Amino acid sequence: MKRFVLLWCVIFALALVSNALALNTSAKYVNTEQAKQIQALSQTEQLEQAKLESELAKVRSLVSSVAPAKLHKNFTPSLPNPSVILQGGDTIGDATPMVSLPYNNTGTTVGYTDDYDEICPYGASLSPDVVYSYSPAMNEVIDVTLCANSDYDSKLYIYENAVGNLVACNDDACSTPSFPSPYVSELMNINLTAGNTYYFVIDGYGGAAGNYTFDVNVHAPCTECPPGAIYEGEPDCGPDYVDTFNGGCNSAPPVFSFINDGETVCGTGGTFMFGGNSYRDTDWYEITTTDYGDLTWSAVCDFPSLIFIIDSGTGNCADYSILGSATGGVCDTISLTFSVPAGTYWLWIGTSIFGSGADCPVDYVAWADFEPTGIPPCTDYNIGDIVLPYQYLGGTTCGMGNDWQNTCLGSYDGGEDFIFEFNLLAQTTVNITMDPHGATWTGIAIDDECPFNLSTCIATSTGSSGTRMIYGLSLAPGTYWIMVDTWPSPDCIPEFDLTIEETPPPGPGDSCDDPYIIPSFPYSDAGNSCSYQDNCDITGSDNFDVIYKMTIAEPTDLELSMCSSSYDTKLAVFANDCCTGAGTEMYYNDDYCGLQSYIFGHFEPGVYYVVVDGYSTACGEYVLDITPFAPCVVECPPSGIPEGEPDCGPNYVDNFNGGCNSSPYVFSPIACWDTICGASGVFDYNGLTYRDTDWYQLEVTQECNLTWSGVADFGLLLFIMDAGSGNCADYTILTYGTASPCDTLNLSWFVAPGTYWLWAGPSEWNTDWACPRDYVAWVGGECCPPPQACCDVEMVPDTSPVIVPQGGSFWYTGTVGNPSQYPMITDVWVGIKWQNVFYEARVFPDIALDPYEYISSHLLQYVCHDVCTQTFMYYAFCGDHSTMTVCDSVWFPVTVTHARIADGPDTWVLEGEWGVKDALPTEFNLVGSYPNPFNATTTIIYDLPTKSNVTLEVYNLMGQRVAALVNGSVEAGRHDVAWDATIYSSGVYFYKLTAGDKVFTKRMTLLK
Repeated sequence: MKRFVLLWCVIFALALVSNALALNTSAKYVNTEQAKQIQALSQTEQLEQAKLESELAKVRSLVSSVAPAKLHKNFTPSLPNPSVILQGGDTIGDATPMVSLPYNNTGTTVGYTDDYDEICPYGASLSPDVVYSYSPAMNEVIDVTLCANSDYDSKLYIYENAVGNLVACNDDACSTPSFPSPYVSELMNINLTAGNTYYFVIDGYGGAAGNYTFDVNVHAPCTECPPGAIYEGEPDCGPDYVDTFNGGCNSAPPVFSFINDGETVCGTGGTFMFGGNSYRDTDWYEITTTDYGDLTWSAVCDFPSLIFIIDSGTGNCADYSILGSATGGVCDTISLTFSVPAGTYWLWIGTSIFGSGADCPVDYVAWADFEPTGIPPCTDYNIGDIVLPYQYLGGTTCGMGNDWQNTCLGSYDGGEDFIFEFNLLAQTTVNITMDPHGATWTGIAIDDECPFNLSTCIATSTGSSGTRMIYGLSLAPGTYWIMVDTWPSPDCIPEFDLTIEETPPPGPGDSCDDPYIIPSFPYSDAGNSCSYQDNCDITGSDNFDVIYKMTIAEPTDLELSMCSSSYDTKLAVFANDCCTGAGTEMYYNDDYCGLQSYIFGHFEPGVYYVVVDGYSTACGEYVLDITPFAPCVVECPPSGIPEGEPDCGPNYVDNFNGGCNSSPYVFSPIACWDTICGASGVFDYNGLTYRDTDWYQLEVTQECNLTWSGVADFGLLLFIMDAGSGNCADYTILTYGTASPCDTLNLSWFVAPGTYWLWAGPSEWNTDWACPRDYVAWVGGECCPPPQACCDVEMVPDTSPVIVPQGGSFWYTGTVGNPSQYPMITDVWVGIKWQNVFYEARVFPDIALDPYEYISSHLLQYVCHDVCTQTFMYYAFCGDHSTMTVCDSVWFPVTVTHARIADGPDTWVLEGEWGVKDALPTEFNLVGSYPNPFNATTTIIYDLPTKSNVTLEVYNLMGQRVAALVNGSVEAGRHDVAWDATIYSSGVYFYKLTAGDKVFTKRMTLLK
């Protein structure tokens, strides 16, 4: 149940977000609570928060009649492997025949080619497929399944006689022991006609491939209507069917069938197409109970089945609650039982699948039962008149029974429960904590009535792990109940401690009356937000908060960061007045660096309140860093291509490269290794805040990893999108990311040949990023093999012109450099040219240069004492000396006079070295790391002007040290240290250099 509910939460949220990511207006920006849910769900400790905040969305998705969007998965498509033995045929032309039924076979799609695809309802397979064939001698109804033990996300479809004549198709129907996600395929109750040949294609979704079990059987109906049953009476569903009979909350207006205790209904369901989308017939039955008791809803279906018991709430389809669900295969008997108070409930039945495979009409038999039990005891332990502080140690819910399943705790009332009762004799503000001793998915609720209210209690606290806490709760004199409960799995808490104590008076940071004072910048503070109260309401769900006050004397830009905190944070800034309410913040951020928060903003002179908060029920160790921000400058490299778009500004209309946000659609072309120097920003249009969004179109000709990178003087947001048909109706967002001003962002995605859109723009509608603001973005990856980098060489004589006697000498500074973003190794060779003949004097091989590194050396050139007196050309070349491939060259004239120096050298002698970093650094410096971002290995460079004790360490976003690269005495000079991050996960890391009394910290990004 837990995975099922969460999956649908994610699907629903992703469907909403995918329609909003790339549009201009702030009302449709990615940083919404729905997008937050996707990020939170990727972290186990945050699962419960998404459940709580998207309950209505979850319900709508679960019982909807229209197919939701399927989560996109970044599979690497399988490549042909002729050495793999395959069970199915490669194409329809060599399909493996099935002679008779029943038929069973096993095989693999790994190593196969991607020949076919169908939409049911998800397309863009990119997966290898295999084919079987069958020619029935008589009309037959069959079941086809991969559900025995296939181990990948499959797709299954049937053609009649030729490709394109689709009979049935299914993507997701079941899970298997080898693949626990419900993405394995099954087709049931399929009609075959004698005299035709049917082709069974076993495929995958999104590049998935693997081993399969393939079973085909003659269908045996299992839904004979029993005597005494009532018939549903709904017209058969079919193409473009509109349910005005009993579609419940999926109909407009809502309409229900009625069922009574003990009645059995014989009905029909199935899937059908409406306007090009896959729908299912959902039947809603209403039952009313007059007592507390056990409500049971059971069914057996001739299709993959799904049933729900739903509390109708007020009955207007706005506030109903799903109590539970059950799924089954064809002919499986499934059942749900819930203890419920008197009220009205909806019993839902439909297919668990969309697409074909359960085409309307298909039969089911369902029955309802209600067994009155009376209200169970509402108190397991009566404290009586409570004396604070109070502790109940060593409690357990195991063996106490699941008496209450329909309360304000939602999914957290599915396990066994324990209820305390107590009398409070005076108005008191209390803290309530429940330590579950390591048990997971626990919750507590307090209310002044029992049974507990379904929709509201006085207070609740739920979570996947850790101590449950209700702080600062003001209670009037009276009787109260506290329920300790858990999810259905685990179904009980082996041991818990309950503590009820009076809330201590607010301390510093706990209220607007006594905030922590920020005296100056930079400023850093750390603490634990769990020890504070929730006294400040900010946008979205929030928890315990810590309040700071700062006074700004002159205009300044500040960075406020919680990126080193250990929990899911929120951060807000209020101007002038403290905590004036949700939505009134001057600045607000939820997730920026992972689940932690970050704000960049401009502050005029005045008073400001900074609020450290948590998402939903999250609290924990936090670090708040506030630093003045020097605006960064993003420089266009010499190879950069100007974007060419007019600067955006008030009431700007983008007719240049606004992509799908322009009318008509318009894109800028981009090619491999193009570096675009562009401008973007935020602007006002008729009173609304817009942002300039730049869309670039790239053609890819091979399967490869594509990278899209950028850096900007504003908060940068990048996307990689599959353009689909190119008409802006079916594009797919493959990946996206954000970066702070002047931080480099790197995206990567494995792509197939096709057209892709690369998107760049501001990450927020921050008016401090008003147009025009600069960015540089570039295309790379395996799709774009690195170009051959070329060196730079330069010579500057100490005096000019150079006039020297025979046997004399002259000084010059020689510089060799790397103008590219890739490390290189080059040669330098020097000599003289006379009468168009080059006489080589010396070679300096294998000079290693970091990206954008230039090395200068002071060199002394001696002139041969018996050389002719005339003017020579003194040359330096860089490139590959072994092949005499010249990347760059430079020369200056040298005039030799008769004033011979008797003891001068008898040949041209050059003293000194090209490419040697011979000058000691003049200051401590953490130069940086390259490449950055990096995959697996990067090199960190630092300078020491003197021999020093040095530590060089790497930390993750949690502030935990993950590597110690240097710890000891190091000689003066420039040093580089490699960090192999093979065993670490992708993300942002910080590397910290401590040398003498100097400390430096920089950021790097690991991408795998």
